[in-house]
Amino acid sequence: MEWSSRVFVELTDVNTDDPLDMLRNVARYARVSLPERHDESEHIFLERVRGRLNKWFLDNTEPWMRPQWMLRGNISRAGDLLCNSTRCGWSIIGRAGGRAYGIADHAGLLTAGPCCGSLDFWLLKDNNIVFPALLSGDETQLTLESADDQVYVWSKSIGSVEFTRFVYHHSVDGREALVNEIFVNNKSLEDASIVFFAALRPISVFGIEPVFEMRYDDARRQLYANGHIALECDHEPDLLVMTTANNPHTLSMVTDSENRHDHEFKTASGLCTAILRYSVKLRPARSKTFFFVQPLGVANTDNGVYQASPDARFVSVERWFEFMDETANCRFPDPFLDRAETMAKAVVAAQAQDAILGDKLCLTPTEKGRLVRALLEIGGWNIVLRIAENVSKALRDGPMNNTSSILPVLWGLLEMQTFDIKNDVMQHLRPVIEEAWYLLRNRLMAETATNPQLDMEPVLVPDTNPSTLSDGDSVESATSPSSEEDFGRRDEHGNVDITSVVDFLWLLATTKTTIQALERLGEKNGALELRDLLDRYEQRVGVETREAMSRLGGLRCDGLGNLVCMIDTGTLLGPDLVPPHVLSECVQMARRILAKSGIPKSPDRPGVNLIHMVLWLAHAQAMMNDGDSVEYALDTIRRYVCTNGMIPDEIADTNQAPIQATSAIKSATNLILMLRAALIREEHNNLVITPAVPDEWFVAKRDLLFSRAPTRFGPVSVEMGLSANQHQIEVKMTRLPAELEIHVPPFRGLKTFKVYGGSVVERVKDGVSSRLRIVPLSDNVVVTYHR
Repeated sequence: MEWSSRVFVELTDVNTDDPLDMLRNVARYARVSLPERHDESEHIFLERVRGRLNKWFLDNTEPWMRPQWMLRGNISRAGDLLCNSTRCGWSIIGRAGGRAYGIADHAGLLTAGPCCGSLDFWLLKDNNIVFPALLSGDETQLTLESADDQVYVWSKSIGSVEFTRFVYHHSVDGREALVNEIFVNNKSLEDASIVFFAALRPISVFGIEPVFEMRYDDARRQLYANGHIALECDHEPDLLVMTTANNPHTLSMVTDSENRHDHEFKTASGLCTAILRYSVKLRPARSKTFFFVQPLGVANTDNGVYQASPDARFVSVERWFEFMDETANCRFPDPFLDRAETMAKAVVAAQAQDAILGDKLCLTPTEKGRLVRALLEIGGWNIVLRIAENVSKALRDGPMNNTSSILPVLWGLLEMQTFDIKNDVMQHLRPVIEEAWYLLRNRLMAETATNPQLDMEPVLVPDTNPSTLSDGDSVESATSPSSEEDFGRRDEHGNVDITSVVDFLWLLATTKTTIQALERLGEKNGALELRDLLDRYEQRVGVETREAMSRLGGLRCDGLGNLVCMIDTGTLLGPDLVPPHVLSECVQMARRILAKSGIPKSPDRPGVNLIHMVLWLAHAQAMMNDGDSVEYALDTIRRYVCTNGMIPDEIADTNQAPIQATSAIKSATNLILMLRAALIREEHNNLVITPAVPDEWFVAKRDLLFSRAPTRFGPVSVEMGLSANQHQIEVKMTRLPAELEIHVPPFRGLKTFKVYGGSVVERVKDGVSSRLRIVPLSDNVVVTYHR
């Protein structure tokens, strides 16, 4: 048995940079037929392939070998797929503004990077191994004790020794990693001991994560998987066993062996597993700490060795506290929202760079624009500037084949200038402004000129070197296909495709924002050239597009996806570009579509519910002062918020439906935007307060506090709660807007409201909301009303 476990099985030719190729190799070994590919994204097809292999793994392994989600009582063996249908049974572990993050299930199975497996920890009790995934109740939970610090904890006592595992993100010299800090503490006044295991396994919250080869480096104490560093240890194990994940003799190998120390192992099954055993003896009332570090992304020896530090956890906590303290802070009448909103900020902060700069999370261009806007509305300035730096670099590295795909992101990045922040932000944004100018100039030239002049000298910033087209490229190949004929895509009835309208609006908005940025930088020539091109573009297609928007019957919408883009565009760009009646009609169309099934269903995956769509629609309705829709959305998501406070983007009611298990970023983005629109909104030179909060919040016993909300008038704070024998709404501002529009509870007479610090211009009551128009005379305006 021991000899056979060391036999190296010759590998087939596996591309470990291609997850689908790796899964196909496992399928060949297991003799599992692959499903046919339908009209679906690469991600969904990959998960369906993995689902076939998960089914095979379930049928050929012992319970202790499986991830927690495979152990649920309602897992059905019927069908040919097995996918994770748990309601957000995972956690995102990263840092604010980081490029990489880890994923852990609630039992502590932690995945750091691609192709490197996942790390698990087991304990020995009475000669039996304790597997967290097999424990019941709270014992199995990797718990986030505070959403503000983002440190996950699991603890269990074995006799007099307490075993505690802390999991958190840390970075040193630009290298990011997940740290598993193991703290063992002898609570008795006698000698004690404990045995625990660190297991690197070819499984994750998705299911099978193939590992074809492993190697251990004694000198560096590094464990390699598929040629990459998967784990670094600060203590040498007293036993190291390498085997396969479905070896039924594994438990006896790690408990009965004394001096085994494997160094290499290969298998064509893709189920390489390494188990490191640590036997720890502790003096009375003494403790010991171990560090197990998982590099994030792809790491190799050239990157150097990550040395875990005893203060790494405190540095990680301090970074998260700084981010939370610098950004907008909320406290709600409903306590569950406090944790959900804080987790939404953490999820957006940790995943934003990956979501915007990559394709793994499958966000559409408008969803990426929404994500940037969410970062701006919580005050995540440093993250936005980091994204801007990377976007400008990507644009410099080569021309884009589809300009439209980057417009919402560019618009969002340049919208940072509209907030009342330090003037030096424009210098930080300069690289992306330059690239936006060059990109838009070429696009507008292609849209408006009969014969675009490719050799026109750039007039922006003489001492810079903007990106240039490579030899043989044309403007048309470097921009999205667009001409008068292409733009006016019409059906046989003369209706304009809604995607053409959306593209026109984003090009218009992004160009206007870029012109504003150029003027602030003092680049008048560049601004004038862009303005001239924009005027010609609007003359060419603007009238037709606005006519199409004015008569909604003339907009052709092929499916909910296009409607989502139009509503996103309207809510983000505002009434200046998208008339309110257009947005309202689109929302009504979406409501009619979604009302048929309650929570929206995925159009291409039966059984998958899109939770994030509830929040998305509520955001649009909050922009129209609809507090009832906000209340409905909050009541709906309450049923799906997981124990750590994350809201899944989607859930499945069958384990035959693949879902994007690692992401809650769409729900997080939509929750932030919905709550912000419900509490504070800017319209022209006015500030609108509490336009769409649920009615019960006006008379709740627990205060509502929204502080440090970024606006063009500087940070704004809103507090609503009890004071003496009355309720009050208090608004604190840095700079005064032209008017304050404060929405008040509709069940009170408008004359009963008193205003301090401002003069009432008008008291308005309509079918949607009651409100006071106030000219602020002080930076602190208070509205009071009796209980």
